Amino acid sequence: MNHHHLKRPAAALAAVGLTLAGCSSHTSAPAPLTTTAAADSADVAKMDTGPYAISATHPYGTAGDDRFAQGVLESQRLAVVTVGPWQVNPKLILWGSVLNAGVTGTIPNADAMRNGSMLPGPLPDIAARNGLMAGFSTARLAPAEQGSSPLGAPKFWGLQTLVLRFPDPAAAAAAAAQLAAADPQPATATGAGQPVTLQGTPEAVARSYELSDGRTEVHAFTPHNAFVLYQSAVVGSDAPLGLSARMLVFDAVADQRRLLDSFVPTPADKLADLPLDPSGSLLARTLTNPSGSIPAMVGTWTPTAWLAFEDNPPAAATILDEAGVDWVAQRLATVYQTKNADSATAMLTKVVDGLRRTEGAKPAAPVPGLPQARCFERGDVEGLQEAAQSWQRIAWRFKCAAATGRYVFTVYAADGRDAQQRISAQWRILAGK
Repeated sequence: MNHHHLKRPAAALAAVGLTLAGCSSHTSAPAPLTTTAAADSADVAKMDTGPYAISATHPYGTAGDDRFAQGVLESQRLAVVTVGPWQVNPKLILWGSVLNAGVTGTIPNADAMRNGSMLPGPLPDIAARNGLMAGFSTARLAPAEQGSSPLGAPKFWGLQTLVLRFPDPAAAAAAAAQLAAADPQPATATGAGQPVTLQGTPEAVARSYELSDGRTEVHAFTPHNAFVLYQSAVVGSDAPLGLSARMLVFDAVADQRRLLDSFVPTPADKLADLPLDPSGSLLARTLTNPSGSIPAMVGTWTPTAWLAFEDNPPAAATILDEAGVDWVAQRLATVYQTKNADSATAMLTKVVDGLRRTEGAKPAAPVPGLPQARCFERGDVEGLQEAAQSWQRIAWRFKCAAATGRYVFTVYAADGRDAQQRISAQWRILAGK
């Protein structure tokens, strides 16, 4: 986990909320929400939608000859088969600091990899020179079980998994060798890295580094068909018994190779035909920002791929599965398309319950004209209003959830009235009122 990305989380960790959280110790049932009755009581005349659009935008076509769009859409397809850290170890669900928010996302080109600090320089340029077509990266942390650093800051262990697509196996093999050779050692490494062998994967080039804080960091580059896999783990002696950086990387590589074998890459001459909105119309019906500023994970995702952006992926997986969610769209709001209105009602109850139990959250003012919406407020995060939208979404100050028909949707905002306007506008778009 390169020093360039999985940074030691500090104050930002306190801002991480479990939006779709599940907490087994919680037994009291949340107050039921009935969207049908609430829909009848919704009063458009009382709603304040501020500067936001209240009707759908134009439907979307295909990527066409836009190479960036082609890369994003193929990367979203790859996200379905990119192993999530929580699949390797269920404790790996924390975002960590603001610096980690960019590490999870699509890799349509080298610039995206560089801007998200997904891999350090000069690796993005090496990937580009070998014909990088698409990719996806995801990273999570977990707190150490005991002990802390001399400064009292908690120690963490974590894992990043990343998949890059190249034109053919020869290009992938060349890229893997060049990436591994140029991979810089972590800034806090106490010496040169030692080669590591991953049993059953002789083609992997892996190195282990001892860090100045006593943790061990392992990086691995593995060519696999037309892909390069990158796994990076950092683990300290205070991690759970039997856990090591090498074992995390070994398990992640094995899981990733197996999962990737189910993926059928889009032929290069068919990338132009990829639909910008595979759901058909959900993205056009998702709230957008008049300023144009939206989170980086914009698009329409399968539920499996979308888990990479949930605060608690294992808990979210259960909720999305139970509600029969088939698509999740993200612009300024997150919209979940469930199988029917009853499923949406049940899912909204769980989402609201998760928000209610988020650390530091308290109920915020009701939304005028939309009594079934629920809003929550957390303590102010310094500089949040200036922060990138992707981080505002994670480290939200205000968050609201509501439903209409088969749709459940959430919005975030740094300001309470803005949050009310966003949830109201999204309701009107989906309700068609």
